[in-house]
Amino acid sequence: AWEHASGAWCGLLLLADTPAFAEAMPSKLGEYLACGLPVITTDLRRQAAVVRDSGAGVVVPAGGDESVGEAVAQVLRDWSGSADGRERLDTCAQAAVKHAAAARRERSVYEDFAHAVAALL
Repeated sequence: AWEHASGAWCGLLLLADTPAFAEAMPSKLGEYLACGLPVITTDLRRQAAVVRDSGAGVVVPAGGDESVGEAVAQVLRDWSGSADGRERLDTCAQAAVKHAAAARRERSVYEDFAHAVAALL
């Protein structure tokens, strides 16, 4: 999947505001960032926070209607239609790469646990 993503402009993370997705942190968000793709995500708390904090994309309003599609289409038009838009896209992509690199440098408790188990073997 990462090979296919390498030619993309951005990753889309467009989940509806439902109880199942309200607190979700989809793995594809990390995959998009790891590939250096800017992300367009709906405004759900956890994933929107990552995109906003990293500067790695754009947050559009969450909703279950065509307004989400219209918002995404406008972002894509903005990115493609002007030098400023393309510069914003490049800035988001660079932020995605930096965010992914920083995440790789941080060791998680799971990595610490795996190293402890490996040391026992």
